[in-house]
Amino acid sequence: MSSTVESATEIRPFDIDVPDPSLLERVWDFDLVDDVQTQPRYIDSPSKNAGMRGLLSVPIWISGVLKGSVNFFSWVPRRFTRDDVPVARRIADHIALALSHHRLAEEVRLNVEATRRADEATARARQLESRVWQLTDELDARTGYRRVVGESVSHPPAGAVPTVPPARRREDLKSVERAMIEEALQNARFNKSKAAKELGLSRHQLYVRIRRHGLE
Repeated sequence: MSSTVESATEIRPFDIDVPDPSLLERVWDFDLVDDVQTQPRYIDSPSKNAGMRGLLSVPIWISGVLKGSVNFFSWVPRRFTRDDVPVARRIADHIALALSHHRLAEEVRLNVEATRRADEATARARQLESRVWQLTDELDARTGYRRVVGESVSHPPAGAVPTVPPARRREDLKSVERAMIEEALQNARFNKSKAAKELGLSRHQLYVRIRRHGLE
C-alpha cells in the first residue's frame, strides 16, 4: 500500500504496511479512526510518525476481490464522520473503475499479442508445409526424370550386363527425353523456366537438351 503526505512545502509518497491485517480478511464498508495517535495498531505506522490524527478508510473492490483501500488522513482528531463516507466511497469507486479498465485493456492487449503470435506461427507453418511439398515435388520430378534418361543417382552393380544393346537403349532414352521435354514445354506454355522446374533441371540443362533435340 502507499500513501502521500502533504505539507505546506512538499508532497512526498511513501510505502506503508497494513496496520490492521483483518481488513484483508473480512468484508468491510469503511473504517473510521478518531485519532491515529491513540490506536495501538498504528503505533509503528508512518501515518502516526507523520503526526496524522483523523482517518477515514474505504476499500477498493474489483469483481468482489479486495484490491486495496483509499485512506484519508487529517491533522485534526475526529475530523471525519459517517457523513464523509459517501464521498470517500465515490472516490474509491472511481479508482476501482479505472483499475478495472486498465486490467481489461491489458487483457485485450495480451489477447491481441497472443493472436498475432498465433497467426505468425500459423503462417510460418503454412510456409514450411508449402516448402516441404515443393521440395517433395521437385525431388519426385528430378528422380523420375533422371531414371528415365539414365541419370539415376544409384548406379547398376559392377559387371551387370544390360538386357538391351547400349545403342538401342540410348536411342530409346533420347526419344523418351524428347517427348518429356516437349510435354513439359507445352504444359508450361513454352515458359522454359517453368518447364525446367517441372523436369527438375536447371534452365541451362534444359537449354542444352532443347538444342540437342532440335526443339528451338
